[in-house]
Amino acid sequence: MDEILMLTRITIGLLVASTAIASCYASSYTVKNYHCDGGWIKHGDDKFAILARCGTPLMQEVLSGEESPKVEKLGYEFENQNTITIFTLRGGKVVLIEKLIQQ
Repeated sequence: MDEILMLTRITIGLLVASTAIASCYASSYTVKNYHCDGGWIKHGDDKFAILARCGTPLMQEVLSGEESPKVEKLGYEFENQNTITIFTLRGGKVVLIEKLIQQ
């Protein structure tokens, strides 16, 4: 039971942190693919492809797991300090690519 409580607290903390990060950004949009220095990332690619082509993420969080497919977000700051690219993975595969533009 203590383990479930700890996981719940961690999940809530991550959601609060991601909400705080998102609130600093004025707009966002989705893209079908993205070109890193090492090559293209597209829907269906796995986490290893992202790490190999884009390097270490600026931020990383796990949103779920245990009873359902793991949902994870990897955030990168590629172009400039005003835009963050977020790769959302479900079950280890890219399902969403978002661009967040800072206010």
